[in-house]
This record gives sequence, C-alpha cells and structure tokens, in this order.
Amino acid sequence: METNTPHRVYEHPDGRRTIIKMGFCWPAFFFGPLWAWRKGMVVLGFLLLALLQLAPLLLVEIVGDVGIVVDLIVTVGILTVIGGQGNAWLRRSMLNRGFKLSDEGEGGQRSETLGLNSLSPGIRSGGKDSLRSSPRFSDER
Repeated sequence: METNTPHRVYEHPDGRRTIIKMGFCWPAFFFGPLWAWRKGMVVLGFLLLALLQLAPLLLVEIVGDVGIVVDLIVTVGILTVIGGQGNAWLRRSMLNRGFKLSDEGEGGQRSETLGLNSLSPGIRSGGKDSLRSSPRFSDER
C-alpha cells in the first residue's frame, strides 16, 4: 500500500509494529465510536457515542423548529473534530500500551516501513510459511 502522508512507526517490546499516519483520520470521521472500539479505546468510544447522541438532542431542544438543520451541522462538526484528533488519540493510546516511537517518515511502501522485506517470501505472500500458519497466530487452540 502506497502512503504519501507523513507517518510514525511504533514498536512494542514484544516485536509488534504499527504505522499511524499524521493528519486527518477518515475512519474516525466516518465511524466515530466504532473506530475507537476497534482500536482498543473503549472508554473514548463510549464518550464519543454519548457526545454524538446527546449534543444534537440538547441543541434541538434549545433551538426548536430548525433543530434538524442544527442537528446535522453539530453532528458533522463533532465528526470533523473526531477525525482531526483521531490519529493523535491513537498515538497516545499506543504509547500508553507500551509501544515506543521507532521511526518517522513520509511516503514509501507500507511493507518497507514495517520492515517486512527482511521476512521470507512465504511470510510476505501468505504461503505455507506465513504468519497465519504459525502456532502463535493460529485459530486452532
């Protein structure tokens, strides 16, 4: 996957690595609380859900007849803030979970950034030596 945006690579002491891009987070904008829950930020997800449900309702009560328009504007505004802060929240969450900043860059292949080119061809291509067939990543237990 090509990425032309600045990004940071975080590495956990157990060897896991993840890339978080800088800038606006479109998944957070479109999916809000679901995105937060998927990324392991459960409390943030519930706060976002409450905000997205309560703020428009309160404003509709205050404004009255033009409440639907106000509801739409407020919801889009809240989602824009969520999208603007999403990657920053994710970076903070990763640091709190023990990840350390290991690299910073711009552009390039995602596999190069994660250092996957040093893996055997079977692991990169999903062949019989891939991580899915390894006991650590196996669904059979």
